[in-house]
Amino acid sequence: MICCLLAALLLLTALSGCGQTDAGTAFLSLLTDDSFSRELKGKEGYTLAAQNERLSLYVNGATAAFYVEDRQTGARWHSAAEEGSDRFRAQIQVNYINDGGQVSSLNSYTDGVQLSQFCWEKIDNGMRVTYDIGKRKKQYLIPTVISEARMKSKILANLDEDTQADLLGMYSYKSLDDIASFVLREELLKTYPTLKDGPLYVVLDGLADFARTRLEKYVIDSGYTQEDLEQDDAENGVVEEDASVSFRVPMEYLLDGDSLKVRVPLAEVSCPRNIYLQNLDVLPYFGAAGRDDEGYMLLPDGCGALIDLNNGKQSQGTYQMPLYGKDLSMPDADPLVDYQLLSLPVYGMKRQQGSFLTVIEDGAALATLRAGVSDESTPLNYVYPSFTVYNAVLADAGSYSGETAIYFYQKNMPTTDLTLRYFFLSPEKGDYSGMARCYR
Repeated sequence: MICCLLAALLLLTALSGCGQTDAGTAFLSLLTDDSFSRELKGKEGYTLAAQNERLSLYVNGATAAFYVEDRQTGARWHSAAEEGSDRFRAQIQVNYINDGGQVSSLNSYTDGVQLSQFCWEKIDNGMRVTYDIGKRKKQYLIPTVISEARMKSKILANLDEDTQADLLGMYSYKSLDDIASFVLREELLKTYPTLKDGPLYVVLDGLADFARTRLEKYVIDSGYTQEDLEQDDAENGVVEEDASVSFRVPMEYLLDGDSLKVRVPLAEVSCPRNIYLQNLDVLPYFGAAGRDDEGYMLLPDGCGALIDLNNGKQSQGTYQMPLYGKDLSMPDADPLVDYQLLSLPVYGMKRQQGSFLTVIEDGAALATLRAGVSDESTPLNYVYPSFTVYNAVLADAGSYSGETAIYFYQKNMPTTDLTLRYFFLSPEKGDYSGMARCYR
């Protein structure tokens, strides 16, 4: 029992929560569009974003979709499905666990684009799009707790009497002079320690969003700033918490010679407190084939394996294998059966219009390749990498916690980028041997 307890404590020390630090990201400002992003999002259809001698990159500002056109063959390779279920229109999917052990997923289209939580930026030879994936809780520019002196000098002094009255109706006035009971005074001081220095105004609990919006307007009209809010929060021990489950994920698309380079900088990915980001599925439906397409998917299984499109073998389930084998740093509680090792960071797909071959240039050691064929619920054939951001261990800790098992998580997010390079081959040169030559 002592050994079990010691092992569990060591594991707790080694593995902890999510985010750029142990505590995660408590608060991120909302994404805002500049004039370029607003203009692009207001355009209908696709806009030429970058072009070179071989390829053209077109983006849809309103849906965040894109396609690459091969200028030699005229073939177009779309980043996601143009119609159907919302999940097929996503550029990235986030899979995570909350601190209660519940597994959930969000995607960039349903939980980002449709909530208008994304913005565009022009970069050399391409575009950058940043998503807040998951509905953001609006953060109001309102002092939650403010001293009477600062309320009068910073806010009330700059508003007319009617506005002052409406604003003060949304605050409660706290003063030790109004409380005779010693016990109540001590309880109030525990909650608001700065009451000892003078009266406070505290925003009312449960204030409706429309009222908070009106209050925020009054506060901003008075000239009160974000710096003022930070000062009042610091003086009164207020911690602004963003209760949203929302992940900030930037993606970059750029043309580089005869290839498209896609980059997700992990150092810029943020997640909320007490949420554990497990996997990022990057461009899960890029180049996906429909039910009428013919061809196959290429996987680096052993010396190379092919999966025919629309082969009717849905009962075999989704293909899923980690590149370079399982992570040997993880406990071998559920060992994989014998399989051919995936030793090359490549995958691809052949269709009538040609082929694409993808090379995972950065982050390959974190990648698991997934592939599936069309079935009744999924009209697409697809192949893509899923990157493990935070490993999780389900450990038996019943001897000291009273629970049968709990999750432990690695402490830090990897600092590598996730970089994919897509090559595009003509029908004549895009067979199995052509893709092998391209990689060689």
